[in-house]
Amino acid sequence: MDPSLVKEETIIYIHVQHNNIIITLTNPKGYVIDWLSSGSIGLRGFRKTSPLAAKLLASNLFEKIKDFANKDFKIKVKGFNAIRKALLKYISMQNINVIEMKDLTMIPFNGCRPQKRRKL
Repeated sequence: MDPSLVKEETIIYIHVQHNNIIITLTNPKGYVIDWLSSGSIGLRGFRKTSPLAAKLLASNLFEKIKDFANKDFKIKVKGFNAIRKALLKYISMQNINVIEMKDLTMIPFNGCRPQKRRKL
């Protein structure tokens, strides 16, 4: 899809995993416009979840969205990694107008059932 045709606000999904960082750009209906990951920019191994990966992903994200007609973005973040904070910091350093930021991380509220007591 041509980025110049994107008129409405774009949603940026950030999924931070233990081994990779995936960023997906979608329109409000959920259709994928573009995506990038730390593996797709050439990083391998432990470097895929490093602060360097966060910095490179933020700069590549800005390069992809600078041609969009609309400059309003919503960010939705999912994952439990320390790199998540660094990535959001590097994204905020770019000239991106963020109108909403939401955390989609699932948190267990009850946990697993404990084992039965041992019978002696």
